[in-house]
Order: sequence, then C-alpha cells, then structure tokens
Amino acid sequence: MVLAAALAVASPPLAVARAAEPALVAQLVKLHKVSGTVFSPDGGRAVFVVAEPAVGKDRKSSIWLYESATQTTRKLTAAGKQDSQPRWSSDGKTLAFISSRGDDEPQVYLLPMDGGEAQPLTTAKGGVSAFEWSPAGGMIAYVGSDPEPESPEKENGDDEIVASQGFGPLRLNVIDLATKTSRKVLAGDRWAIGMFAWKPDGQGVVATVSDGFKPEGAIDRLFEISVADGAMREIGQIKGVEFSDLKVSPDGRLAAFLASGDGPIPHDLYVQTLAGGPARNLTGAGVRGGVDRPVADPTWTGPTSLTFATQEGFGGAVYSVSTVTGRIRELKRFQDNDVSALAVSGDRMLYAKSNSVTPVEVWASTGGTERKVTNLHAGFAALVAPRLIKYASADGFEIEAQLFTPAGAPGPSPFVVLVHGGPSGRWSNAVNDRAQLLVQQGFAVLAPNIRGSVGYGYAFVKSNRADWGGGDFRDVMAGVDQMIAQGVADPERLGIAGWSYGGYMSAWAVTQTHRFKGAVVGAAMLDLETQWGTEDGELIPYDTWYVGTPWDNKADFARMSPITHVKNVTTPTLLLVGEDDSVDPIAQNWQFYRALRMNGVKAEMVAYPREGHRVSEELHSRDVLTRTTEWLVDHVKGAGK
Repeated sequence: MVLAAALAVASPPLAVARAAEPALVAQLVKLHKVSGTVFSPDGGRAVFVVAEPAVGKDRKSSIWLYESATQTTRKLTAAGKQDSQPRWSSDGKTLAFISSRGDDEPQVYLLPMDGGEAQPLTTAKGGVSAFEWSPAGGMIAYVGSDPEPESPEKENGDDEIVASQGFGPLRLNVIDLATKTSRKVLAGDRWAIGMFAWKPDGQGVVATVSDGFKPEGAIDRLFEISVADGAMREIGQIKGVEFSDLKVSPDGRLAAFLASGDGPIPHDLYVQTLAGGPARNLTGAGVRGGVDRPVADPTWTGPTSLTFATQEGFGGAVYSVSTVTGRIRELKRFQDNDVSALAVSGDRMLYAKSNSVTPVEVWASTGGTERKVTNLHAGFAALVAPRLIKYASADGFEIEAQLFTPAGAPGPSPFVVLVHGGPSGRWSNAVNDRAQLLVQQGFAVLAPNIRGSVGYGYAFVKSNRADWGGGDFRDVMAGVDQMIAQGVADPERLGIAGWSYGGYMSAWAVTQTHRFKGAVVGAAMLDLETQWGTEDGELIPYDTWYVGTPWDNKADFARMSPITHVKNVTTPTLLLVGEDDSVDPIAQNWQFYRALRMNGVKAEMVAYPREGHRVSEELHSRDVLTRTTEWLVDHVKGAGK
C-alpha cells in the first residue's frame, strides 16, 4: 500500500505542535557514551571513545587518553565528526583510528603519540568500516565496501538494483605503511568479510566470511586467510544466529569469540583451535562451572587465559577463565552498577561505569582499588534512586524489576510500566531517562526484566520463543497487579510504554486489556509477517529463530501480531518512529495508526525525519522524551479528571 493511501486517513499532520518540555529533558539528552577502551601494549596508557551529545543534527565522538601512572585523562582528538575504533601500534608510538572528517567517507588516520596532528592513511572510495594493525606494525588490514563505479548508463537513470547481487560486500584489504600502497587480499565478488584478527606471525588473518548474498541472512564461516596471496583455509562454521568479538590467542593456536549454540544473540564465550574441529563453550549453562550469563569484552591475557565481563541481572561482573582447565574465577563484581567497555592489562582495568542516578564515567582499577578518572557529567541533576524488587509471575517465573516511586506520595500513584527492547535486552543499573522524567511528574514506574531478557541465564532468554505476547505479557501484568496490591499503583491510572520490542509489548497490551489509560508505542513491530519481509535483511535470522517463517507458521505470525487484535483497542495510543527505520520500518506504524483511527481510538503518530531505529538528533531526542511524558500525564495521570 502506498504512503499516499496511508495519509488519506483524516488526521492531523505529523508535524504537530511540540508539547512543553520538562526541565530535566535538557539534561537527559546531554548524556555521553563511552566505548572502545583499549590499553597500550605496555599497559602504561589506554584510549577510549566518548560519544558526545548531539548538537542539532550533528553528533560527534572523540578519542581520549588515560595515563596509568597519573590516573588522569584528556581528550586526544577534537577535529573529527566521528572518531572511533582506536588501535595501538605494537610499539605504542602511534595510534590509528577511523574518522569521518567533513563530508568524506570514514578513513583510517594515524596519530603520533609524541605529538603532531593525525594524518589520513587510507583513501578507500567506499570508506573503511574496520581495521587492525599487523603484529609487527608494518601493515594495516582494513575492511571496506567497493562503491558502484560511475557509468553513462547510471547517469541516464539505468541504475536498477538486483537483489541477488547484494548491496556491496565488504572487502579485506592491506596497506603497507612504508609505501602507502593498498591492495585487495581477496579478488572477485564471492566473499564478504565480517570480523577479522591478525595471526601473531603476521602472515595472515582469521576472519568470518560469508559466501555471497542470501535473502535469509549470511551464514558465517571461519577462515584463515593469507595476506600474501589470499589463500583460504576453512577452520569451521559458527553455529547459532549471531556471533561477535573474534580474538586470536597470543600463541596463534586458538580463536575466541562470542556465540550461541541455539539462540538469537551471542551469549557464551567459545574457543576453537585454528587447526580445525569443533568450538568449545567455556561459559554456558551446560559447562561445569559456567556462569551462564551474556559475555562481553573478552580479552586474551595469556596464551591460555581470557578475561571477560558479564551482564547479571541489573548489574555485572568480570571473570577470568583458563582455556586449559576451564576454571572460571570472579575478579570483580558490580552489583549496583552498569559496566561496559572493559579493557584489561595485568592487574589494571579500565571501564565505563554508571548507576541509576549517576551517568556514565570512566573508572580505573589497579589491584582491586578503583578510581573515577573522568568528569563527563559534572553538575548533573539529582535523580531518583529506584528500589530493586522481585515478584512472582505465571508458570513459576520470578521477575526482577526496578521500582521508581515519587517522593512523599500520599497514596497509590499514577503508574507506568516500561518495557525494554529486544526481547533479548534488559534494564540495567544505568540512568533510565523515561523513568526519571515520569517519576518527576508524580508517577510510580516499574521497569521489569520479563522473560526473554538477558542476564538471567540462557533458558530465560529462550523462554518467550514463539510466545511473544504470552508469558512475557503475563509477566508485565503480574508486576502491575503486585504494585496495585502493595498500594503503589492506582488501578484507575495505569500506563505502559516502550521502544522496539518494548513498543511491541505496549501495543500488544492495549489489544489484550482495557486497564491501561494511555500507551506509548515506540519503533515497534506490529504486523510480524510484513515486519519479517521488509526489515533489514541482517535481522531475518533473529526473527526467524523466534517465530519461524510466515509460510510455515502463518497462524503464529497472526496470533502474535498486535495488528490482528487492533479492533480490541480503546486505550489512547501514541506512536513514535524514525522515518528511515530499517529495523522496524515505518509502515508498521502506519498500519497500526490507521487502524486505530478507523476504529475511533484516540491516537497520534509522530515520525522523525533522517532517524533510524534509534532517534539521535538533539531536537528529535528532546521531542521523544517530552511527547512520551506529556501523553502519559494527559491520559494516565489525568484519567477521570
């Protein structure tokens, strides 16, 4: 159905007036993000990336330097639009990173650490998406896409896209730093490169490779590739829907990576010998002594040892593991914090840490003693600390949640349940912007990690497979009922909101019950069949794992789709979506919005130009927070008035 037909519904234009902005919004859109932490080879310094708050349409990121001796930090780069992926040379004298400067494609830049300006190294026409130094430092391997060559035919409009030919596979290249000459390692159009890591001998890389374009998503295989002649030797196929964080051991015998044996996300830490054979799970539920929690930031700390971080409930921890004995040892626990971007060198750690009332800062830990080394959010507004609770749900499930309550509330409060994205996501001990805005407006807010969330074991992740809107919805409603029973929530003033899968659950909830007086549906999947067929192709394996395919499971697709049950809705509903969202395309929202209006339900839809699945521009971000708050204030807090 064409857009014009959707627009034909009698409705106000999408560019409706912006509501009055709560004062806290201006601070919440100024949050920084930290990523890409990596120590120098000698551990004396480290670098990390700080993504700065958007200013207008523009969002910048810069690279910062940490000095271990003084435990101080300073900004290294400031000229770039987007600086990312810092990498040290083997002698620690040069830092390479990817930068987009002006309107140019992202390229690799080199920055001498003894002073001087960063200079571009690569001139790849399609830009660079990833790179790594060779062990000796004389070469850099990088991945980029080849742009379509210009031709008279294309200039004249003969520019059709043939689906089976894909959209420009990523190529592996090497550049010699002495001569500045670059060459392709693999010729032809067959192979697309994903992750890669150098072997310690510098003769080749270990890489994930997919074989041509597949509409159902790429099947990645692990290869050793010679950088001299492109000779390839297959090591194995990675099992599971997705995997990440490929690292080669210092002695070149093992590859480590994150993957899932059967599931939608990389969850466990695996190792595989480069000689071939099956991969071995070091951390999963079926492993003796395994932690069975989602792993992040694996780092080789020796030929047979790795460190890694985990997400555990709302917090996390850091562990080490021996690839010989399989023994796992806890190094540090972060019960009340959210930790990411972990880097390890000897007994030194550097990481990003936040909690529910304190935005992210970089912390350094030496011998177990930690110290904050940045001050990115000085003077940030005082926020409301939540209480961690647990409640019983259906089928014997225990659900963990954060409960935010307004100070001095005399009795049951207007109440909103916030559902996180995913479903394989979670709420954590980080600043929850929507919860903070709502509690400031007098709401009690529940943020539950319902079944399907990560952080509670892989069986919990898989517990809503082919059951969206079933047990997960019962978990939501059990939390609502518990809060009513405890006198926290006013049963006549209930609301629900979420983004992505959280938006799905918000839409689903109002098709199943009339108890909610207002709902906010952000970037949601609302018709699972058309979602499956029109979303970004890389997501097809993820959704297929959960629901199957429409021709084999048409009844399940319909049963679990909010659009199927939209005639039941009476709740005033606000839909928010990025106009360029390829994860949950905007047509999903048009379908649901049009159906609501045709059935006489009070509804509004707001689309954000230039935005994808996550809204990032400053004014758009402010608008999302403001509209969400005002919709719930008007329809939930003001219910019955």
